[in-house]
Amino acid sequence: GQTGPPPPPGGGPPRRLDEARALFWDDEHGGFFATGCDVQGDLLVRLKEDYDGAEPAGGSCLALAAVRLAGWEEGRAAEQLRTVARRTLAAFGTSLAKAPVTVPLAATAAWLLEQPPLHLILVVGSSAAAATRRDELLRRLREQPLPRYAYVLSVPAADLAATRAPTDSVVAAVPWLADSLPPLADEQDGVALCVCADFACRRPATTDDEVQQVLADLQ
Repeated sequence: GQTGPPPPPGGGPPRRLDEARALFWDDEHGGFFATGCDVQGDLLVRLKEDYDGAEPAGGSCLALAAVRLAGWEEGRAAEQLRTVARRTLAAFGTSLAKAPVTVPLAATAAWLLEQPPLHLILVVGSSAAAATRRDELLRRLREQPLPRYAYVLSVPAADLAATRAPTDSVVAAVPWLADSLPPLADEQDGVALCVCADFACRRPATTDDEVQQVLADLQ
């Protein structure tokens, strides 16, 4: 599992991905060049890296970023990001088919592309006690062998309860959170762990026993 996935759309990563596409994207064949279109000088050929060594290929990194960002989106926005990932991975076609060991990050992106989104979301009250409880649950999640395609996120209960979430909040950036997550019974001290598969959220776990059962069910 990944406890520090790229933040949901609405912040920096999508903007950075757009900037990368503007500079490095190959409109004709798909994928990302290793050099930007703004390079000056005598560059005659723009190449694409196809080897994930100690420093992964830029295309592999951007394909994985697109896949994980798509996991926060629905509908057309998600499909646009997956299309970026598919076209990028198509540029790795020969390596993925004949020598996937040379492009492990690209292979990971290809595998994640086929997995349904699984979100583990902590809804957290406003008190210091709730923050302490959140940190403890995050620690447990980091120690848990979660599915590699799991997304972990902490959301303030107040943002879910607000008539209009702050524009710079996760809830404003990912509208389905407010529609899918139940309100927190105790908005001050409460903490709930919600498991959402394919954007449908199960009953939240609030007690230690319930959280333990959720973690066991993920194995």
